[in-house]
Amino acid sequence: MILDKSSILLQKKLKFSSGAGKIKKIFVAAPNQADWHHYEIIFGLRSALFPDCQLIVWCNSKKIADELCVFLNKRSTACRIIEYGEKVPKSCSCILIAPKSAATFYSKWVRDAFICSIKNRKEIVVCPSMVSKDSDINWSKNHISNLRFEDCTRLTHGSVSLPVAGGNFLSLGGTYLWGNNQLSSFQEGDKARAQTIGVFSTKNLLIGQDSGQNPNLLGHIDLFLTVTGCRSSISKQPIVLLGSVEKMGYNWPQQGDLWLDKLKNWLEQVSKVLREHALEVIRNPLPIIWNIYTNSFNICTQNNCLVEATKYSKTVWLPNIAQGNLDASTCEDLQRAQNANIGFWRLLGFEVCLLQGDYFPLFASEGGLHCITNELERIYSPLIFTQYHA
Repeated sequence: MILDKSSILLQKKLKFSSGAGKIKKIFVAAPNQADWHHYEIIFGLRSALFPDCQLIVWCNSKKIADELCVFLNKRSTACRIIEYGEKVPKSCSCILIAPKSAATFYSKWVRDAFICSIKNRKEIVVCPSMVSKDSDINWSKNHISNLRFEDCTRLTHGSVSLPVAGGNFLSLGGTYLWGNNQLSSFQEGDKARAQTIGVFSTKNLLIGQDSGQNPNLLGHIDLFLTVTGCRSSISKQPIVLLGSVEKMGYNWPQQGDLWLDKLKNWLEQVSKVLREHALEVIRNPLPIIWNIYTNSFNICTQNNCLVEATKYSKTVWLPNIAQGNLDASTCEDLQRAQNANIGFWRLLGFEVCLLQGDYFPLFASEGGLHCITNELERIYSPLIFTQYHA
């Protein structure tokens, strides 16, 4: 594909990272009143993040902001409420933004609506997703791009839209991974697809394109695929974690077993494609249980996490999947899977932080930690070399 001059300039300007670089500002949303499960997750996240990482919480109303503030203060977590339009202060590590009107709506799935380029000396570019839900599709343009900061961080609305949800896009040192289930909805000659392939990167890998089945069996690639921000010092290849299905719990119906077999085969094909493109692939446990109350599967994913790899330190934040309200046998299985996942991260040299909070309502909606967070500011870093080889 031949790029025009403006596309080449934009490609040089936009850089994204899904793991490498220090996280300075991270965004979550509190859309509903009395959502105590979600408040507990926000508290757990603020407690585990580094003190110099600012947590910014969008609240859909002043009542929600007041309620969440009381909830956090009772747990000895300092926060400050500001009205949308005020500058975000740099002196507080937890900011709750209350809109002027309660009619402003935003969901908890903040990852999917937009992505932000990593910070350069001037600005951070916010690229909206063109496939967000109707209530979210213009949200980043109308609100995120207009946030102002005391530390002079500048957000601007990008001229390029993401043709997939934010959770269907991962960045790996200049190579971009896309969920082909959404990208394939655009025709080969479609302007949006060409713009994506040409402007974001010249190195693009479509997850699911070569699987021989209709992609994806899981909604977004961040449910089962994790970019570590590292490369092997031995093979020099970038390292990713790819979930390996593990059936847990009981009361699995026959159609559930058939679906699991199909998913296992599909992920094997994904693994093969990743290795063919010179990636180091670690297969880590991806526990799946059957929810008898909703009559559906729950993906208890720890691939859907937050990663920060710098030359000074490496940290991963994982949801604690071994503390749900489940039977003893399932909890033991989940604890075993969690111990294995922790072990893989430690082999890569990471400090592992297990987060407080009940993530099972998110799992029931095919979501997780990565889905409900979005890095507004991450400082650029190349992939970090680590002593690992499969």
